[in-house]
Amino acid sequence: MGQQGGVSGDAFVKVAYEPAWEDEAGNIHPGRVRILPLNLLIVSLRGTHTIENRLLEFKLKYRFWGTNTEGTRSVYTYTELIRSDTIREFVNDELIDERPNALALFLLCIIANHPASGSPWGMSDVQDLITLNRQYNETATDIAGHR
Repeated sequence: MGQQGGVSGDAFVKVAYEPAWEDEAGNIHPGRVRILPLNLLIVSLRGTHTIENRLLEFKLKYRFWGTNTEGTRSVYTYTELIRSDTIREFVNDELIDERPNALALFLLCIIANHPASGSPWGMSDVQDLITLNRQYNETATDIAGHR
């Protein structure tokens, strides 16, 4: 969370519940709440940026490798779409599960690295380096072009 927030300015964390389960040896594993830091590349938010900061929809989308019915490895796309009334899960755009959002809440926490006045988003720790890096890239390109 620290690395993600420090670089991008915000960290996204999903709160999930893992129910109790029993393994093959008969050992019982108690249920637990899990804190899942999310990569910003797989998160999409839709909502209003008013004073209420009301979130309307949360989408989690990523690719993963799996074995298809022929036994070969394939790339699949998993999508989880959460709204206040429903939670839907898809694999390759095929609905695999749909259930009511029992809590009618988004179990998502957005943590601003450094709050920025007038913005719903946080500031990165490397904000000051962006201009410097841009200048370095332009200078390096100029030098490479003069060879």
